Amino acid sequence: MEEKKIIKKEDLLQLAKDQGKKLGFLISSLNASDETKEAMLFLVEDMNLEQLEKMTEVLEAKFIGEQTPEVEEDFKKELEEIIRETVELGDELNKNTLSKIKDLKIII
Repeated sequence: MEEKKIIKKEDLLQLAKDQGKKLGFLISSLNASDETKEAMLFLVEDMNLEQLEKMTEVLEAKFIGEQTPEVEEDFKKELEEIIRETVELGDELNKNTLSKIKDLKIII
């Protein structure tokens, strides 16, 4: 038998406040004009819970995308360096292997 969770009114109010703060932060962080931000805040007042969740998801994705270009560039540089080092190591291993094969031919 599945037990239903009972959410207290205080917890629900706190959750709503936290979500509101998050949405407010995301809107204020947007790279948009003040008029656009004000219009978004005006629209939020008439949105239902599902619409608010969707808007928060979209703004959160946009926020993350705006915050990570430098991280992505650093990651790309690190990855390129690892690839370069791996290729160099492979080349060195190939040279050593060929040298040992030549040495074996001489012995045989």
